[in-house]
Amino acid sequence: MNQPFKIFNLDDKTKSYLKSLLPAEPQIDRIRASVDGIGNPTLQFKPNEFKSFEEFENKKNELIKEYKPSLLGGKNSKLSQIWYSMKYDNTRNHIADILKNIIKENYNIEYPMEFMWELTMFTEDCYIEEHIDGNDSNRLAGILIYLNEDYDKENGGLLKVTDPITKEITEVVPEFGQVVIIDYTKHSVSHEVTPIKKGKRLAICAFIHKLSHMAKSKKVLVTGASGFIGSQLVKTLNEKGYWNIRTTSFGRDLPSSINNINNIEHFKGDLRDAEFCEMVTKDVDVIFHLAANTSNALDTKFNPLLHVTPNIEMNVNLMEQAWRNSVKKFVFISSNTTYPDMGSEFCTEDINVHATPMLPVYKAVGGMKRYGEMLCDFFSNQIHNPMQCVIIRPSNAFGPNDKFDFEKCHVTPANIRKVADGLNPIPIWGDGTEVRDLLHVEDMAEGILWVAESTNEYGIYNVCYGSGYSVNEVLNWLKEMDNNTNPVEYVNNKAPMIPVRLLSSEKVNKLGWKPKRDLKEALKETLEWYKVNKHLYNPNSKP
Repeated sequence: MNQPFKIFNLDDKTKSYLKSLLPAEPQIDRIRASVDGIGNPTLQFKPNEFKSFEEFENKKNELIKEYKPSLLGGKNSKLSQIWYSMKYDNTRNHIADILKNIIKENYNIEYPMEFMWELTMFTEDCYIEEHIDGNDSNRLAGILIYLNEDYDKENGGLLKVTDPITKEITEVVPEFGQVVIIDYTKHSVSHEVTPIKKGKRLAICAFIHKLSHMAKSKKVLVTGASGFIGSQLVKTLNEKGYWNIRTTSFGRDLPSSINNINNIEHFKGDLRDAEFCEMVTKDVDVIFHLAANTSNALDTKFNPLLHVTPNIEMNVNLMEQAWRNSVKKFVFISSNTTYPDMGSEFCTEDINVHATPMLPVYKAVGGMKRYGEMLCDFFSNQIHNPMQCVIIRPSNAFGPNDKFDFEKCHVTPANIRKVADGLNPIPIWGDGTEVRDLLHVEDMAEGILWVAESTNEYGIYNVCYGSGYSVNEVLNWLKEMDNNTNPVEYVNNKAPMIPVRLLSSEKVNKLGWKPKRDLKEALKETLEWYKVNKHLYNPNSKP
């Protein structure tokens, strides 16, 4: 499903089946009301407090009188919603099957889901204030199935949905079997239910969530936490509610973006030291291994051993000590350099990279990462008491806090700096036709975490945008954003890499994850960030 929301009718067979499930006179289970905003803890008044429908209605009217909501002509909006939840125990599994079929027909996803739903009733003066839903990263969709026959629009109780892209408002009149499905995988969607003026409005209200394989209380270790992607992952973990976080770095302190997070236990040390690895992996449940000795294309070509010896030592020591300390899940950040030259074809995770030739320029870094992936397979599938490893082959990340010094940075941050610094001419390695998949670092961190939460077994996943863009194309975007008219000078004596590298996002999309950020907007934001923070980088750095 590509659009933010969709409205359609159930087929006649499903409608008939649904009618047979519903009780002739639904019984109220509780009043549901929220004060000071949707999402706050609800006021719930249960049946043992009231003996009849009339007593429920009296309590509802007392709440409305007490809080004086503006939607009903009062002076404030403290009462954000009020409605009834109905009893439905005998129909729970059958209605869940209907919801599952709706999801199956509208989403291309393959992972465990949980269905949270209620049979709802809105009587006179019941409503839900306008609010934005979709900020929960585990929430996939909201589904309404209306249960009213011959409903009169003048009675109120209309669902008003605002398209987050066009801002167009759609009013939905309740009719039996009509379905509204709101997609939260890419959008936050504003909606409300207008006050009921007369009669009753019945509906099944459901939320579909991704079933997580990582409890928020689990002890999580992030290595390389002072680095570009590592620090963003720590920030993302904290924002998603993980509160038991341990981090490591080699020599640097944690960056300012995360050093004020209270629930971080930080260690400085060398992951080439087995004793240090043994210490930091003790009592840990999940490891995200982002620590690596990295550099740019020049070092890949002229000083390749920078990528080999220290990284192999870190990978071997950390994995072995993690296994000895009974770590349950190990997320290994590999590289798309493990793939062979696929030309203009998309690289998919089912390619047996170990049976394919390595590109000469990538033999050091790609070979090192291939060996790391072999270790993951060994610890997951070949050893007693296995440690389940998840392999991430990432796209080319960019964003705030990236390396922008030319001696160490990659092509995208390098070109951002060249444009922002007003280099004239703008030097570009090679001819600018090289094609890469690019991904903002926030999307990268969320994608890595999403995969870890979605699977509990060995697997390989590309975390990527799913499209390729040439160096020239991205450079032209940056120049337009900066109103830069400086000419480009192509430099052929540098270190051009593989002409095309495209990554398939199909497998990770089936887990329900897609990048949230528009690529051009993300590039513009990073360009502006660098301009404000360029003082953090070496002013004498030369391309």
